[in-house]
Amino acid sequence: MRRKGLLPAKYVLIVLSLVVCLAAAPLNAQTTTAPTDRDTTQRELANFDNFLDSHPEIAEQLKRDPSLVNNEKFAQDHPALQQFLADHPGVREEYKENPNAFMRQENRFDRREDSQMHRDRDVTPGERSSFNEFLGDHGNISGELSKNPSLANNQEYLENHPALQDYLKAHPEVHEELSENPQSFLKSAQQLNPTSAAVPKTPKSQPTK
Repeated sequence: MRRKGLLPAKYVLIVLSLVVCLAAAPLNAQTTTAPTDRDTTQRELANFDNFLDSHPEIAEQLKRDPSLVNNEKFAQDHPALQQFLADHPGVREEYKENPNAFMRQENRFDRREDSQMHRDRDVTPGERSSFNEFLGDHGNISGELSKNPSLANNQEYLENHPALQDYLKAHPEVHEELSENPQSFLKSAQQLNPTSAAVPKTPKSQPTK
């Protein structure tokens, strides 16, 4: 009789253990997967920050109203944004899911880039101006570096663009800064006033006697 009385107690313990395990499982799964769902990588932010720098009109409107990213008419009127989001699914997913939060992250990233740019004292304004002039004379290189600043450190890319390779050899300080901070240095050089570059003056015609 005592043995029969012990069986129900064992079953109760087993059932209670199963209930505890089943209740804890969803909590564990949630805590392990939730952080990665909202994670935006620095590379994605850098890509988007670079895009906004290259498209100031779009940047101004999106910063004023981040939800425009989900506006079909706005996307159709701005094919460059449409193409960028198609090429960067990580940015598209994060931005469309929570526009305001994503733009806050982008703004913080932009401020960090600006502060880093102002902290860089190894390169003189003249060297930045020199690189700005180089980019102005080589539009294809400027466009490609704007899309992907890390190309300045890609050996294969440099070999295929000897003008850039020769320039960096002649300007080791610029080369060093591009190696350490390609995104911020390129941005600082491109933000220089294009008219600040020296423009050769045409000689005045002498009056005929």
